Amino acid sequence: MDALTKEKLEFVNVALYKDGSDKIVQGMTSDMEGSFDFQNVEKGSYQLKISFVGYKQMTIPVALTANKPNAALGNIFLHEDTKVLSEVQVTGQKSQMKFEVDKRTFNVDQNIASAGASASEALSNIPSISVDNEGNVSLRNNSSVTIWINGRPSGITEDNQAQILEQLPAESIESIEVITNPSARYSSEGSAGIINIVMKKEKNKGYYGGVSAGGNTLGGYSASANININYKKFEGLASAGYRYHSFDTNGETVRTSYLGDGSESILNQNSDGKGSGGGIFARLGGTYNITRKDALGLSLSMMDGNRNRDNRIVYNYPFSSKQSSERITKGRTDHKMISGSIDYTHTFAKDHDLRLSGSYDHNNNSGDTRYTQIDGDNIYYQLQDAPRERSSYEAQADYQNKFAETFKVEAGYKGKWSSRDQKTQTWDALDKLPESEQNSLYNDFVYDETIQAAYVTLSGMHDKLSYQAGLRGEYTDYSTETTGYNSNNTLETTRNNKNYFDLFPSAFISYSLPHGNEMQLNYTRRIQRPRGRQLNPFKNISDSANISYGNPNLSPEYTHSMELNYIKNWEEQMLSASLFYRATDGVIQQVSYLDGTSLISTSDNVTNSVRSGIE
Repeated sequence: MDALTKEKLEFVNVALYKDGSDKIVQGMTSDMEGSFDFQNVEKGSYQLKISFVGYKQMTIPVALTANKPNAALGNIFLHEDTKVLSEVQVTGQKSQMKFEVDKRTFNVDQNIASAGASASEALSNIPSISVDNEGNVSLRNNSSVTIWINGRPSGITEDNQAQILEQLPAESIESIEVITNPSARYSSEGSAGIINIVMKKEKNKGYYGGVSAGGNTLGGYSASANININYKKFEGLASAGYRYHSFDTNGETVRTSYLGDGSESILNQNSDGKGSGGGIFARLGGTYNITRKDALGLSLSMMDGNRNRDNRIVYNYPFSSKQSSERITKGRTDHKMISGSIDYTHTFAKDHDLRLSGSYDHNNNSGDTRYTQIDGDNIYYQLQDAPRERSSYEAQADYQNKFAETFKVEAGYKGKWSSRDQKTQTWDALDKLPESEQNSLYNDFVYDETIQAAYVTLSGMHDKLSYQAGLRGEYTDYSTETTGYNSNNTLETTRNNKNYFDLFPSAFISYSLPHGNEMQLNYTRRIQRPRGRQLNPFKNISDSANISYGNPNLSPEYTHSMELNYIKNWEEQMLSASLFYRATDGVIQQVSYLDGTSLISTSDNVTNSVRSGIE
């Protein structure tokens, strides 16, 4: 037991020596209750040596005789070794990358480039991950990737992904897990896999904190502060920071349209723009260790920020009598996010526990966008307001039990209930003529979704062979409700509902070869559900030459994913080579057609695809 707190200490090293000998007679570590028990010890005189990191070593003499064949030592109190704090010198650091059977972990806190950066910039430095100028993330050139924070979606969607990651400070991230082929234990969402951002959670005893500030040559700056507390049965952390960033963009697009009469129409688009954004990100969390086997945790995250963007597109029609035109866009978006969770963990024994958790996420985006279209002497103005609100609830239970050193079972349940509401209104002739609402661009889109899932996985080891097999079942029910003006200029609501059940198997095999070589082979089935802008029939008019809208009748994509990995370890180096293959059915692809000079685009399940590659 700890001499100061009277807490029971688990995994303490206990060794029994014969008097005058340095050879261990018996040795073990204390269990979850701090207890140890040596059986069948012969009569004689012994020295019991007890050691634990951070505590002073203790030696207890023990004598077993014919009259006293047993020795009950009662409570043994260990004292912290305060000298260690001033004498120990750290000369190494955690590995930058760690391989496991179903994921790769990259330790961001070891990278000095993380200071003052955002989560988007940290992700762009991870192999296999790309982040474009808009802040959209892709894994192995596939944007159908699921992004989590601490193992949960935390309100991150395709629509707000860029804004959240731009405001999340990289210095608060401990590691990034890249799960290219998730097992049945994980959500089946995302055909490319899962990226899990693990936030820092210190466990050093005492309390400590820090502040940081920084800037860059593009005019961005940041400041943050944090404090961590670990006292007796309580572990807590609090952090807050502000980050401002700015950026410039430019691009060129050439579009050639082959018309029915055999002629061609060419449109050149040149764009340039600038943007900026800033926001506050705060975290508060704690864990109370009720007993040695029971822990209760609470966490709360908050984000409040904005993003401004100015963009100018010039349209030129070479070899045509059409005159050039311009479209100027000025927009501002305010984003608010709050995320909270509660979890309870009961530990039956080492590698045998039950975890119950619940969470709530709420996101709110508001703001307006102003468009100016210049065609010769004619100038048209538009104002568009499109607030978005999204909330979700999750309930989850996970159980694991390692029956022996070579066999483990995991099982669990997860329920998710989410709702999304987006309302769009557009006005013409702003500031120049009497304003009038453009009913053809009015849209109120409501999306509700329920996903119920259960899973079981079995894993084990035999000699040099490791294996894991799992099965996950998911029932999905979603509905959409779209309200807009019909041809009679009256409001009309269209409703759509779908539900389906799917099974998602997974299998992993790993074989250790001599001289630090290892081979891994795995297979999973994945799903990519259509959501958000893909389902919303609202027309995006930010680029008048390229107008897009969603399709509420889309079906999910299904992917069969396989990987073959080779790993070679030397003393100070490691080589990893991966060959991956993904076959997807019902791929959601863009379908486009010309309407005058505008290219109208939507999405549909029109094809199958195969992706393969090597890393």
